[in-house]
Amino acid sequence: MKETEAKGQLSQSCAFTIDTDIETPLQRKLAQLATTIGKFAYLAAFLIFVVLIVYDIILIFSDSSRVLISHNTLHALLNNCMVCVAILIVCVPEGMPLAVSIATAFSTDRMQEESLLIKDMTALESSG
Repeated sequence: MKETEAKGQLSQSCAFTIDTDIETPLQRKLAQLATTIGKFAYLAAFLIFVVLIVYDIILIFSDSSRVLISHNTLHALLNNCMVCVAILIVCVPEGMPLAVSIATAFSTDRMQEESLLIKDMTALESSG
């Protein structure tokens, strides 16, 4: 009975509750990085949109046969918008925190296979 009591005490001392409201240091850094990259993506998309619009306006005024409001002009404006939306979709890293969480979970499984005891996920993240 002493062996089972010792196992019970060990499992109680290792038991932890998962609190989803508290962010780990890694999650805070990833959120900050994602916010910074997102801001640069919005700025880059806006600047590229302005450059493309200016380019189209220069083409319109340099070619006397083109009209300011026409099917081709609207088509070019729509293409410019699609380019900027594609830049935003590619640059905003919304899946990055999920990828890090999955990698950490796989690392935890690997450590469990090697019989390592992990009590706190924050300790795992800060250990490298």
